[in-house]
Amino acid sequence: MAAEPIALDALGPGGPYHARKRLTVTDVVGTTAAELSVVPKLFVTRAMAALRKAVELPVAGFTAPGGGRSRPRLRGRGC
Repeated sequence: MAAEPIALDALGPGGPYHARKRLTVTDVVGTTAAELSVVPKLFVTRAMAALRKAVELPVAGFTAPGGGRSRPRLRGRGC
């Protein structure tokens, strides 16, 4: 039995946005894995404008994933 595809809605300043226009994402064998919301240009324009106006959050008080440990650097990959 095939699993239900994951619905990935666009995330805007007002929360999730479920668009009528959807893009189907398939896995390597052609099975539908997810459906993406395809948003109109106006939605993107307004969302980007809201991000630019947003107040920057202070860094103090946030911890990195993994309890604050830094990730090991990979050698030879320019990371």
